[in-house]
Amino acid sequence: LSQFTWLDRGGKRLETVGEPGDYENFRPSPDGSRVAAALDGPSGIDIWLLEAVRGVATRFTSERSGNFWPIWSPDSRTVVFRSLFNLFRKEAAGTGDGERLTDSTNSQFPTDWSSDGKWIAISSASPTIAQRVYVAIDRPDLATNPGYVDPVHRQEKAHEVDKLVADWVANRTLDEAMKVFEREQVTAARIYDAKQLLEDEHLRARGFFVSIDDPDLGPMTVQAPVAQLTETPGRIDFLGRDLGADSDAVFGELLNVDPARLAALRAAGAI
Repeated sequence: LSQFTWLDRGGKRLETVGEPGDYENFRPSPDGSRVAAALDGPSGIDIWLLEAVRGVATRFTSERSGNFWPIWSPDSRTVVFRSLFNLFRKEAAGTGDGERLTDSTNSQFPTDWSSDGKWIAISSASPTIAQRVYVAIDRPDLATNPGYVDPVHRQEKAHEVDKLVADWVANRTLDEAMKVFEREQVTAARIYDAKQLLEDEHLRARGFFVSIDDPDLGPMTVQAPVAQLTETPGRIDFLGRDLGADSDAVFGELLNVDPARLAALRAAGAI
């Protein structure tokens, strides 16, 4: 359980607000008068509004199960929230279902509201990625189960889902598993050792590795610069210089140490 608590600027505890509960996704209103939070209760997860001063809690949603991620409008009069896969808007003082804003099979989350009140930023996650995994590991029944498809509910079952995938992979060779994943269009990749990395055709075609001549070790294969820029391409001039090889450039050109002082430092073994 968690408890909303007022603290002063120094972190000193002042007073509690409302009753303890299994709260998440809490957002204070811009005017500071209320807090909107998702509360996991006997009838499911719903959004509640807590008055910041009196601590009185009012249930804000009750029509559907699975109401999360409330955000306030800039004027503190309206709340947008996620219900099942979609977004709804409801007046903070109102009743009823509210207005449905989106109609999507992807799981959507409101993240912020523009200061002029005209735009809402959202994050969206497609359930098809998880559904493909379930089909690949011979559990197509889970691909239509909201408790395993929806990202929020799936996170609650993370250990269970991980074990299902791990047990399936453990009974197959790497080639067998990858063949199924590629057939079902599952996003998956092999975990390479160093030799396999050097032999990968895609990495080689991209120029991921380059050969650099080292005065002591001879030709050495190393990773090339990751960013491939057309105007200013990255390059590797050397793998590692001898100790003191750049002392003149650093002390003389960058730090402006005069030649006499530089010679004295070198004679003293300081550089």
